[in-house]
Amino acid sequence: MTLENLTGNLLHAYKQSVKGKNRHVDQLMTERRTNKELRTQWFYTADGEVYSVDNGTPTLRITREATNPVFNHLEDDVDNSYEQLVTKGNYQVLPADFEAVKSAVDTVTIDLTQLTLQGDYKEWRYVSIPTKKPSVTNKSYDKLNTEERKLAKRIYGQGTDFVENMQMLEDAGITETRIYVLNPQYVQEHAKKNAVVRASWLYDFYDYSSFNADDRSIDIDGRLRGVRREVSEGDVAKNGQVPSAPSAPQEIKYPTVEDILSTARQYVPECAWDNFQTDVRNLYKQ
Repeated sequence: MTLENLTGNLLHAYKQSVKGKNRHVDQLMTERRTNKELRTQWFYTADGEVYSVDNGTPTLRITREATNPVFNHLEDDVDNSYEQLVTKGNYQVLPADFEAVKSAVDTVTIDLTQLTLQGDYKEWRYVSIPTKKPSVTNKSYDKLNTEERKLAKRIYGQGTDFVENMQMLEDAGITETRIYVLNPQYVQEHAKKNAVVRASWLYDFYDYSSFNADDRSIDIDGRLRGVRREVSEGDVAKNGQVPSAPSAPQEIKYPTVEDILSTARQYVPECAWDNFQTDVRNLYKQ
């Protein structure tokens, strides 16, 4: 089976894929070492980002595709993760799904209070990961604490893959990459009674290959890297069309306010972000 870039918003791209064959962020980072074309593209990834408050502690659990609540409910008629994320910003995790997340051996659990978080956004913060090799004189990823290193290796690869992927970024002129997570205070407020989940995306090298573990703008057209599923005659007869890559649009699709804010997020100074959001939203009302 051949890996492809399946295009569209997250729901459309996911419908084209073989379930369980979509790429996670660490796999994409490693593939970028040999496939340089992937460095110029950003991706939705198969990782699930589940936030909860555990005994008073804001916590992030990163899942593989099999237990990712967003992917497992993208096509549901009721309790649809796509609709909840797009309209409400969070997807409320079902109790059975949360238990599956916690019990999965490949789930990585992060104590958000132990991360050295930067930024002053109300909804999110970020961890800065320096890419230089560990040395006595250089500030490097060798200085990361236990939770930061666990998070960094889950995103950028384990063992030699982590070292080589950091080297790839440094060789590309990227001295710092970032991992965006929900602000612990936001988690305390929104996930105290029920765990919530976000989707994720990996930026291209132009945006320093930063990773968002807090994505809710999944209606934006992008790509999911995976295996395209074969379509039977029965599928065609039932659905009336083949779930393939989207055809060329017949009319111009202008960016939504969320498209603009998602793109601008990396470039607007933190101290000006709230005012910037207000101005953009006001312009769209005119």
